[in-house]
Amino acid sequence: MLKHNLRLVLAGIGIVAAISCLAFVFPIAEQSTSDKDSELSLLMRNMYTDAVNMRTAVKKRQKPVPAVPHEQILTAAASDPAKVAAPTYTTFAQAYLKALKALQEGTPKQRPALYKALIDQCMDCHTSFCPGPKMLIKNLY
Repeated sequence: MLKHNLRLVLAGIGIVAAISCLAFVFPIAEQSTSDKDSELSLLMRNMYTDAVNMRTAVKKRQKPVPAVPHEQILTAAASDPAKVAAPTYTTFAQAYLKALKALQEGTPKQRPALYKALIDQCMDCHTSFCPGPKMLIKNLY
């Protein structure tokens, strides 16, 4: 009986130790945010998630409804204010908003092409201004 109880205790300790080690092998993913994240970068992260949801709606032949105030792309504070003050940035942002409106107003048949045009706007702007997220944006196609 004592040997049986000892085995159970040792087995329990082994299981707890194994589970504890998993935290080191498979760390929990957290969204990286630092004190240096600008309003614009946080907005764009939310816009990315919104685009994923809109892509799902388009595939289901449903009307994509943005859950994020995309128009804030024109007013959100950026980490480099000089870049977004440039007329080129405003032109890209307005083209994006126009593509978003077209997607919302399009028919179910038109939406796949309009969604692609929306993501093309993201790629065009990020090619000119902030190329870092381009690999992530490619996942939106």
